Amino acid sequence: MLETGTLGLILFGSLVFLIASFLMGDYHMDTGDVGGHSADFGNSHQGVTTSELFNLRNLALLAAGYSAASIIAGNADYGPFWVNIAGVCGALIMVVIGIWLFRVIRRQESNSITNNTDFVGRTAIVTSGIPEQGFGEITLRNRFGVSTSLNAKSKGPLIPAGTEVKITAVNGNIATVQ
Repeated sequence: MLETGTLGLILFGSLVFLIASFLMGDYHMDTGDVGGHSADFGNSHQGVTTSELFNLRNLALLAAGYSAASIIAGNADYGPFWVNIAGVCGALIMVVIGIWLFRVIRRQESNSITNNTDFVGRTAIVTSGIPEQGFGEITLRNRFGVSTSLNAKSKGPLIPAGTEVKITAVNGNIATVQ
């Protein structure tokens, strides 16, 4: 079991890092070419990615949760075993809350510099397969080079992920592709 002073330093350092990362924002460098020239088709994000789970922000949340819960349990005079159990539980709770919170924030982000109708006639990569008469997701770069994802539908057969498609129409945030 770590001493309370050491746990306090870990907690302080974690909180400083979390505050600094919050103030600096959440920037992702996406160097893949969505035009189909890169083997990974623009590093598309599908579901929970390893980089989303094992990043420095989540490690700082883990350290802050562990150290805070351990300090509380240690000051309540629990034995070393229960202090460590409390620390692990605190760490897991902080990571789950952090992942949930950062996803909520990411869903609220908006980019109004591009009119989606500018995408008509352009090619994109299917990042989430489009079932027959169903919906999926496509990714392409807008005129400023920013990677953009749109919901997509097709009036034809199944289009698997990784397929290059042409955008024939855009209505709101839904692109029709072939």
